Amino acid sequence: MMAALLAVGIALAGCSAALVGTPRRVASSGMRSTAHAPSHSPAGSPTSTANPAVPITSTRSRATSGTGQSRPSPSVSLPPLQPLPATPAVGSCLSGYLIGLPDLGSQVPCTEPHVYEMVSVFDNAVPLEGASILAAGGYPELDRVAEEHCLQGTYRAAGLDPGLRIGSASALDAWAAPALSGEFELVDAEDDPTGKRAVCALRWDDDTGDALSVASPVPDPLISLWPTDRLPLTLRACVVWPSGGPPVVGDCSQPHRSEMIMSFDATAAMGADWVAGVDPDHPTDQQQQAADRVCAQAVDPLIGSASVSRHVRAWASFTAKAWAESTAHAPDYRMTECLVSPLEQNRYMVGTVVGDGSHPARFVPAPSS
Repeated sequence: MMAALLAVGIALAGCSAALVGTPRRVASSGMRSTAHAPSHSPAGSPTSTANPAVPITSTRSRATSGTGQSRPSPSVSLPPLQPLPATPAVGSCLSGYLIGLPDLGSQVPCTEPHVYEMVSVFDNAVPLEGASILAAGGYPELDRVAEEHCLQGTYRAAGLDPGLRIGSASALDAWAAPALSGEFELVDAEDDPTGKRAVCALRWDDDTGDALSVASPVPDPLISLWPTDRLPLTLRACVVWPSGGPPVVGDCSQPHRSEMIMSFDATAAMGADWVAGVDPDHPTDQQQQAADRVCAQAVDPLIGSASVSRHVRAWASFTAKAWAESTAHAPDYRMTECLVSPLEQNRYMVGTVVGDGSHPARFVPAPSS
């Protein structure tokens, strides 16, 4: 889950589901999964609000005095039961959270400050009640639900083309998700007595992983601006290779060597045979080039400036660690990330390559440090 958001961790691969607080609330952070910085550079590539209170009724109705005689308990006036909040629709924005999860009763216009954006509402075959989850096989089933519905929901909410091909699969079948600085949360819909209706909400994060309060300049959620250059650069995920250090993920307003664009499932896009024959930490040139072509196919339509597209290349990043983490949540899932970097080794970028080209990324010399 930064979230991928996105599906970079997302930002955006490690989506872990766990029961928290009350038994019907399940949290899952996945978009930050998209924000795993690549650990190797392939050949040829650049080096609080709360829910309404529910009164508690005591089973002890009478008290005993010091003489041993019973006496009536003093009358206690309890507040009336509050109705459970209706499930917000996809595209709604929520301003509140409870125990780190979205408060479904805190809907506000997306132009106002908010913490969560609704990306998916769906009926799950397995109720989200704690006992039911354990009886049905525990967390693995829930993890897969979170990955599939939250990643697909975020892709749709971003307004990306559902017909886009990523290798041999559609973007939705390949669990493609835009890279961003955020996480998603999976919770049950409180107004559903069956416990099967689930809600997936996107939460925007800062560089430290803390929740951000954001406001959209349009009536739609902020995620709808991802394919444009109107999304704040601080909410995108970019990678810098510091001198003498490992790559780190930061926002795209600073000089960066690569921009993370999206993540996808290599098994769906490349095929199970291709995945089985790859050492993800030491791919052959042919294997790396095949994955790079899949990323180019997916990323090229998102680059709106011809002057930028001529000077960058898309490439794929996949590691044994990322694949192991994603496999833990869905057996066949192999999270792979698509990045864009300048062709010139001594060039960095400021800004984003995504958008209509009206505010294209700028190329700058590599920082002296």
